[in-house]
Amino acid sequence: MSLVNRKKNNQGFTLVEALVYFSILLIASVAAVATYLSYSDILRELNARTIITDNAQVVMERVVREVRNAGAVDPFNTIEDIAVGSLGLTSVDSGDVTFTVEGNQLSLSSNGQPAINLTDDNLDVTENLESIGTLEVKQN
Repeated sequence: MSLVNRKKNNQGFTLVEALVYFSILLIASVAAVATYLSYSDILRELNARTIITDNAQVVMERVVREVRNAGAVDPFNTIEDIAVGSLGLTSVDSGDVTFTVEGNQLSLSSNGQPAINLTDDNLDVTENLESIGTLEVKQN
C-alpha cells in the first residue's frame, strides 16, 4: 500500500524543483539575450567598416586617377591648412581638378563646375593625431 500512496503524492513538481527550473531558464535566457546584443553590435560595426572601406576605395581610385593624369599641381588652388585643405591639379585630359576637404566632407570640382561630394553623407572626413586622415561613420 505504501507504494500506491507514494505514486499519488509524486504528481507534479515541488516548489524547489520549479524554482530550480525557472532559475536555470532565466540564466539561459539572459545569456542568449547578451549574446544576441553582442552579435548585433559586432554586425553594426562590421557594416560601418564596410561602408568606410567601400567609400574610401572609390575616393582613392578617383584621386589616384586624377593624380596620374595630372601634368602639374596648381599652386593657386592648393591650400594646406588644418581646418580646410585642397589639392589643385592641372590635367591635359580633364582640365583643372580640385579636391577639397571642408566641413568634414571630401569634394571634387572640375573645370569650374560646382563641387560634388565624393564621400557618403553618413561619413565624416576627420583629422586626428594618430592618423592624418580618417573616415568615421556618423551615428544616426
